[in-house]
Amino acid sequence: MNHPQHVWLRGAGWALCATAVFLSIGTFAPASFAILAVCALVPPFVYASLSGGPDVTIAEVLYNTEQQP
Repeated sequence: MNHPQHVWLRGAGWALCATAVFLSIGTFAPASFAILAVCALVPPFVYASLSGGPDVTIAEVLYNTEQQP
């Protein structure tokens, strides 16, 4: 089960890494900005859409309740 905060944190991390690689290469042509946009934005959105997973079952809710102090 992924928490929404983790999904968005991973997506932001991916976008920042892609931007850092882009800036370290140093190509500033208009086509390279389009490639950056695709490489930095598409994978986090795909990951976020696929990471929903199944809903939490009642057994998981009860187990999580017992584990809390």
